[in-house]
Amino acid sequence: MEFLTHKFEVVSVPLERFSFKRGLLHRLEADVRARAVWYKGDASCRAQVRAILYEGFVSTVTLRVGEALGALRAMRPLGKLVFELLRLFTHISVGCGARFGPGLVLLHPFGLHIHKTVNAGANLVLQNSITLGGEGDRGPALEDNVFIGVGARVIGPITLGNRCRVGANAVVMASVREDHVAAGNPARQIPIQRPEEKTS
Repeated sequence: MEFLTHKFEVVSVPLERFSFKRGLLHRLEADVRARAVWYKGDASCRAQVRAILYEGFVSTVTLRVGEALGALRAMRPLGKLVFELLRLFTHISVGCGARFGPGLVLLHPFGLHIHKTVNAGANLVLQNSITLGGEGDRGPALEDNVFIGVGARVIGPITLGNRCRVGANAVVMASVREDHVAAGNPARQIPIQRPEEKTS
């Protein structure tokens, strides 16, 4: 799997190094590794332990539990309750039905509003005060290695392509091509070079 550093470099971690290969525990393990790479630049055991202690980890675990419960029809009411607790204590509002790939990183999570139809790929990095909103009953789809800056608004049935970045306070209402930055209100798209890859 690939994870992003805060310099938008890519660190690869072979799947063989994961203790869990699928399911909730795999996603949580990937989230911890992603946080370690973002903050420390590597996925060593020491970096992972430190990443667990940083702000946002408890919110990530709570979100993951709600997501897993919400995916099971019989457990959906319990999933909604978990998301309601998340909203009450952290001001992170997630619609039951939203899906996130492995490697989710919540940076200073506060004031997130995520529509129930959001479908995100692997290695999504979210700062605070972000809206991923629906238009009607359709929300955005996010591909892999996407970064969304503080205060951004991504609205409607649009797609954020692989390795794209959304700048702080941007308002995005049209799909963003891969390897582009979306910045401004309304957002303009600026091509970026793909980050250099390195192995860990």
